[in-house]
Amino acid sequence: KGVFALEDVARGRLVWKFVRGENVQSLDGEKATRQFLATLDSDSCRKDWLDHCYHSGGTVNYILDCGKLVNHGEQNIRVVEDGTHPLSSYAIKDIKKGDEFLDNYGSYEYPA
Repeated sequence: KGVFALEDVARGRLVWKFVRGENVQSLDGEKATRQFLATLDSDSCRKDWLDHCYHSGGTVNYILDCGKLVNHGEQNIRVVEDGTHPLSSYAIKDIKKGDEFLDNYGSYEYPA
C-alpha cells in the first residue's frame, strides 16, 4: 500500500490538505483522547489507533483518508506547520508520475 503520483508534481505544490473534521479526526488534550480511547473495543484497537496518529501542539490527529497510506522513506513531501494550509503536505522536490509520496515519520511528535 502507498500513495502514488497520478501526474508530475512540481516542488512546492500542495499534495494533501489537512481538513479537521473532514479527513482528520482531531482530539484536543489528554481528557478528550482518553475519552475516545475508552470507546474502542480492546487494548489492541487502542494501540493500533495510537500507533497511527500524531500529536501537534496538544492535539492528537488521526488521518481518515488516503493520507494515512503515505509510507515512511526518503522524504519527498513534508507537512508545513503554518501558512495557507497548516498541517498540510507539500512536495519538497519534483515528483514524477508513478513515484510514491514518502514522508519522514521521525519528524512528527507522537503521543506519549
